[in-house]
Amino acid sequence: MEKKILVFLPTNPAAYPFSQANAFSELQKHFDVYLVYNKRAVFIDDVRTEGFTRVMAWDQPIKRKRSWMMFLNMWGHRRATKSFGDSFKRIFQMDMEQRNWLYRFLFFYLPGFSYRWTSFLLQFIEQWMGEDKTLAKLVDEIKPNLIIGMLCGYSAYDIDPIKIAQKRKIPTLYLQVGWDNIPHRGLLPYKMDYLGAWGYQSAMFAELIQGIPKRRIFLMGCPFGEVLREPPKRPSEEIRRTLQLPLGKKVLFFAGVSHVGNEVGLLDLLEKFIEEGKLPNCCVLYRPHPYRQFTKNEPNFFERHYKHIYLDPQMKERFRRHIEEKAYMTGHQERLERSYAYNREILSISSILIAPISTFVAEALYCGVPSVVVSFVGKDHAKYSIRYDMATNQFYHAVPGVFNSFSPSDLLAKCRQALSFSENEHRAHIIRSHLNSIAYQDEFSFAQRIDYAVQSILNTNGQSLYHYLHDPLIDVEKKENVVESYLS
Repeated sequence: MEKKILVFLPTNPAAYPFSQANAFSELQKHFDVYLVYNKRAVFIDDVRTEGFTRVMAWDQPIKRKRSWMMFLNMWGHRRATKSFGDSFKRIFQMDMEQRNWLYRFLFFYLPGFSYRWTSFLLQFIEQWMGEDKTLAKLVDEIKPNLIIGMLCGYSAYDIDPIKIAQKRKIPTLYLQVGWDNIPHRGLLPYKMDYLGAWGYQSAMFAELIQGIPKRRIFLMGCPFGEVLREPPKRPSEEIRRTLQLPLGKKVLFFAGVSHVGNEVGLLDLLEKFIEEGKLPNCCVLYRPHPYRQFTKNEPNFFERHYKHIYLDPQMKERFRRHIEEKAYMTGHQERLERSYAYNREILSISSILIAPISTFVAEALYCGVPSVVVSFVGKDHAKYSIRYDMATNQFYHAVPGVFNSFSPSDLLAKCRQALSFSENEHRAHIIRSHLNSIAYQDEFSFAQRIDYAVQSILNTNGQSLYHYLHDPLIDVEKKENVVESYLS
């Protein structure tokens, strides 16, 4: 009898990358794989459903208690993460005599107390709320040997499957969706049994912040990596015509983020630089984030009369409605066809990427495109400054080809440096060579890595290779490999 795997797709942003990577194709060769998707948040027509033993919908009930619980968790956690990272550095910069209990209390335990207490409180409340009966009924019907979920952050989508699985003693493997899901989205009141992390950086923070043991962390890479490594299928001229961009000009690709500052203000600066000849022979392609929050005190993009700024045609009507309705652009109510092959085409004709800290910086690394990371916000949007202070963002400060702009006064200089860096094609290989720290790569496909992790969990000792790389099997000091005799 084949063992059963239940895969849970929580939202559209989680479903797209795993579906486009055909992430569960290898599992389907060896197991009966069932798919459960959140009916309220996933457009199933956009998901690859072939090969699954059965596809089922979960009509998740809305629990309003969770709204303030999620806010409380993320509010406390986001502000504590910077203190956590700074404290961690401070402790290990001290000599041994300074590392006494007082320093540890002031610089480590105290900053972490607030969000760890919040996590304990949330676990208590989650226990009081109980399990979701609809999802529990599906799990009881299938009786899976393993549940695979998507780690988006602290939400009902993450927590409900774990609660149900733990009560039934079913192991859980969660796959990291985005680059910042592990350190920035709140502490999980319930821990998954196993985690598939993007890379070494995510694995480290899963251990330090979320408290997940090394032996239960698998290095998976990111689901869209293989799509981005493939060269575009269309010539650059055709791609430019599709994007309505002028031929012969260098493209500065500005990728927006969901929690924005004043992106239109940044576009004004870039327009000014190009118009004054400070960035000669350049144009800007602007792609707003598909799940963008409405931002107060930001000028109306459509009231600007730009000469050198071009809006991504795919986002034009969606973005216009977002401005007119002053609403959050959500993928839960409105379908948006997202394609990483489309992103690959954009990056293939881009000289540089300009963006606040976001997943697009990682995508640019895959494509060997230099980035200018906008690491500042204006006073009107100071609440978003925490985005640039997270400990995990420090990785981008060390990568060759990533130039950090900390004020509007140095944005022009950073753009020029990035453009100069892009002129040497060999440097694209330098950028890609640093990718492994954030997104693991090897000769296997993403689907194969998932299959190998599941095989390890169900058929061997369930310990990951990442664990063996960091903890030796034998303590040579204790001579654990010395036996009394070869004879019984």
